[in-house]
Amino acid sequence: MKASLVGFPLLFLASLAQAQLSFEPVTVHPPNVGLEAPFLVLIEDAWSDACGGSVETRVDANTIEIVGTLASPILGRLCASVVTPFKQLVNPRSVAGNRVEFADTITINYLVNNGNGPELRFTRQLSFDESPNPPMRVQTGGWTTSKLGSSGLFIDQQGGTLTAAFFDYGVDNLASWYYSAGAVDGNVYIAEMASYGLTNCITAPCPRAEPVDKGRVNVLLRGANEMVVSFEGIGLPNSLLDGKAEALVYKRLDFARSPGLPADAIDGNLLPDLAGQWVGGVGGAGAHADDFRALTIVYAGVDTTPGLERHIFQAYLTAEVGTGIIVPEFMLTCADLRPVDGAVGCRLEGYRYAQQVCESFFQYAAVAEERVVADATCGVTADAIETKFELYRR
Repeated sequence: MKASLVGFPLLFLASLAQAQLSFEPVTVHPPNVGLEAPFLVLIEDAWSDACGGSVETRVDANTIEIVGTLASPILGRLCASVVTPFKQLVNPRSVAGNRVEFADTITINYLVNNGNGPELRFTRQLSFDESPNPPMRVQTGGWTTSKLGSSGLFIDQQGGTLTAAFFDYGVDNLASWYYSAGAVDGNVYIAEMASYGLTNCITAPCPRAEPVDKGRVNVLLRGANEMVVSFEGIGLPNSLLDGKAEALVYKRLDFARSPGLPADAIDGNLLPDLAGQWVGGVGGAGAHADDFRALTIVYAGVDTTPGLERHIFQAYLTAEVGTGIIVPEFMLTCADLRPVDGAVGCRLEGYRYAQQVCESFFQYAAVAEERVVADATCGVTADAIETKFELYRR
């Protein structure tokens, strides 16, 4: 029996309200942080005006204190009253250097100073854990960020090893090439990044090149299609990076899109291309078998009924397409939810499995070129089925 689509707007609004309660401005990565292992703290917040601000980090054995300070207006400059989102990626061990050995459990405090002194915005405890983190996988290829023009990252990953080549062409007509390679720990990649140059050789054998500039790259893998990146100690020719700039969001280059999809991206959040031929459904759990179907997914346009712009994708059984009047098996609604919880993603609606309604949400960043995998829950009781919603492009 086909799922009814009548209640979708109400369900969507309810899910937004629930998401609002779960949003945290500070997250720690990877999920399990070893006592001696590197890790990253991501701050996702917003300045109260267009002048922005700066973020400073102080570290001791028991505390990581991160303070965001709103910038003071420069004489003759007006700071427009507009909320300005920002991201900051902090590497606490880099800040601490060799002078700090963390306790087994530490406190992370995030404070905001809007001109009246720092006020605590968020706090959490971090207990170090030696459990391993399976490496997240991203897509090989060219990646760019809207905030650093004439620049790009080329990423390759094989298993738990990732390489990143950074190419920057500065406004002074000078190019910089950097390279790094290292291990991925869960969703974190931290590695030395070096630029090489020719050597002045006097006696043979002569090396082809040697490092002329070294720094570090901190990468948070947000999904198959998004990375949050910060650079440390890299001398870029008149680039936008000055060591205090906010983290950069990189997306994989999208070379081809289905007809009818929006071509423009706001702040780099390009609607993922879910249109096309897929095999999709949910995986089996317990006594329940897998439920995968040959699907044709079409872009059905924009709906603004719930008050937020939602992009609608409708999924049909491929075998039924062209046979007459048919209704969707389910829908995927994609929206920029940052006014609510900071997420930009797609929600599964109307999918039924084992006589239960299934819920699933995945961020735009999780949509790989050929695959989508997201956690799913079917049912709302103690007998709810925990599984995965998956799409594989045919």
